[in-house]
Amino acid sequence: MRGSGGGVGARMGRQGWDQGPGPGRRHGVEEAGSGPEVRSPSGLGAPLQGDNEGMCEGPSRISGPIPPDPTLCPDYYRRPSSAQGRLEANAPKLDLLTSEQDLDSTPPRDPRIGPGAREILERGRHGVENLRRIREIQRRFHEQERGQGQGQTRPLKALWRSPKYDKVESRVKAQLQGPGSGVDFITHNARTAKRAPRRHSRSLQVLAQVLEQQRQAQEHYNATQKGHVPHYLLERRDVWRRQAEARQSSQPDPAMPPGHTCMPENQRLETLSSLLQSQSQLLRELVLLPAGADSLRAQSHRAELDQKLVQVEEAIKIFSCPKVFVKMDA
Repeated sequence: MRGSGGGVGARMGRQGWDQGPGPGRRHGVEEAGSGPEVRSPSGLGAPLQGDNEGMCEGPSRISGPIPPDPTLCPDYYRRPSSAQGRLEANAPKLDLLTSEQDLDSTPPRDPRIGPGAREILERGRHGVENLRRIREIQRRFHEQERGQGQGQTRPLKALWRSPKYDKVESRVKAQLQGPGSGVDFITHNARTAKRAPRRHSRSLQVLAQVLEQQRQAQEHYNATQKGHVPHYLLERRDVWRRQAEARQSSQPDPAMPPGHTCMPENQRLETLSSLLQSQSQLLRELVLLPAGADSLRAQSHRAELDQKLVQVEEAIKIFSCPKVFVKMDA
């Protein structure tokens, strides 16, 4: 909509506020040739008396969240006091949105305040006055403290002490009140400081001695410890070896035939030693036989010794193997 005084009314018209019937408007939009339109400063309703175009007279039939201007038909529009006060109080704010200040030269009236609202306003004024007085008192108190601090030193505040220890005597106080020692510690310390040896930096000779000691310590370490395996690592290595042997012995031998078991090593060695003793005994008996004995008994005894000797030799070959498998009883 055109016109410098209808900024708010133009926006209201675009939102559907002036959708009522009337010449020169179509759904809240002015026609091109209808001329400028002057609206009220509040921008909330019908145009003023200076409108050249014939507008609808009488109460407005527009319905919306904000009612039209009550100055057109004051006898028809009856608003509550709270709404009237709010509308009249907001009128100066709406005047700031208009560009022409001479449209309404009448001074704004004071808002209409009910009997209950006046008490609220008075209470709010008392609160503001009290706050102002509190700030003034605080400012004066700070200035007084600042003046006292510049003029004289503030006394130290005594620390809090529990009344439980009021009757306890101070040990430090008793020592201070007692007779002091007759030693002048200041003079004594001064004399001691004169006799004390001065600390100098290490000379080249002392530095050479220190380097020689470090070199000897390094040589001793290289000769005794460097390159040697610690004892705890050797023990740990033996433990690992025994564990590996135990795991290997617990696993079944792939060369063992089914239905057999492996003879323990100690039992195999005992059997082998007994077989060797039997072999030596049989050889001794065979040597002691008479060479010229041709009797049947002598021949049978020789043949029996030879047969036993062959069996013992075969058994020695078997038990000489590292593993001997024995068939399990059914």
